Amino acid sequence: GLEFRADWRVGEQDTLGLRYAETDGRYDSNLDNRVDSDLDGNNVSPDRINLSWEHIWSEGINTRLQVSYLEDREFRNRTGAIYNSFDGYTTTDLTAQVAGFGGNFNLSVQNLTNRDYFTYYSQSNPLDVRNFKGVGRSFTVAWQRSF
Repeated sequence: GLEFRADWRVGEQDTLGLRYAETDGRYDSNLDNRVDSDLDGNNVSPDRINLSWEHIWSEGINTRLQVSYLEDREFRNRTGAIYNSFDGYTTTDLTAQVAGFGGNFNLSVQNLTNRDYFTYYSQSNPLDVRNFKGVGRSFTVAWQRSF
């Protein structure tokens, strides 16, 4: 596999981020000492690209916008036949941290665009027994104070 991360500070208030991860997983399915089949989605994570933008609005307010793209993937057996596949998807998340009342409020919107999708593990399980949808648009508000 391969993982790559780069952050670029653009001025005093902005940081752009790029993360890339690629994983290949294969095994010897017939014990002939040759790696010949793909591991399934329970054992290999999806290839992905994450882009982010962080912005400091003021001393007590900052935000992060992140776009995550999971790439399509096909799983092949030892004969090269596709035994399962994954249709990739993109999600967008937004978080903000705002200082207040002696602590910090953490606000987030997960799946900002309300993308309808089945999770990677649901799609890539060859037994087709876990058909879970991804989380729709959801909001979180938390307050944290250190002492």
